Amino acid sequence: MENGIRERRRNEILKAASEEFSRCGFEATRIDAVAKRAGIGKSTVYEYFPSKEDLFLAAGQKLAGELLSNMREALGAAPTLREALNRYFRFVIELHQCAAVALPTLRGENSIFEQMQQLVTDFCREMRALICQILHAAAARDEIAPESDLDTAALVIISMSSPILAGNIRNEETNFDRLVDFIINALRNGKMDSIC
Repeated sequence: MENGIRERRRNEILKAASEEFSRCGFEATRIDAVAKRAGIGKSTVYEYFPSKEDLFLAAGQKLAGELLSNMREALGAAPTLREALNRYFRFVIELHQCAAVALPTLRGENSIFEQMQQLVTDFCREMRALICQILHAAAARDEIAPESDLDTAALVIISMSSPILAGNIRNEETNFDRLVDFIINALRNGKMDSIC
């Protein structure tokens, strides 16, 4: 019972911290504001997280874990590659909208920013591995040519989800459909590696 209460309290602190960091940025966020948002005392925050840096990193890790879990669930349930890619690009667009607020906080002299950048790198690596799994499953279902370089294709798909491209896709639905069609056609013909 005690562990359940501690875990719930920890999650409440992380939720409050995520909201404060997103709203104020790392430097301007104050632990007393996080505590107030969580409905607890400042000392309770420090019982769970010894420093603002620890809190920031834990909030980032929790968010990355939740995002990956949501993406795995959504893509894993997709019956076709077309649906998986549609879900992936929609997920990425939403992710970029959320990140537009948080990413400016990842700059500075503090060593925590290097740790957060590593977290982002690890997140992208996990996304690439998930896309690779989706592509291998599509090849097994004969949706795409099995001789395609699926690892490179996953890298290309991840690269296509840059903030600039995500903004362009969001603005014109036909671009989104054309992008998915292009990827699938290239993979069906075993030509994805030729566009890299």
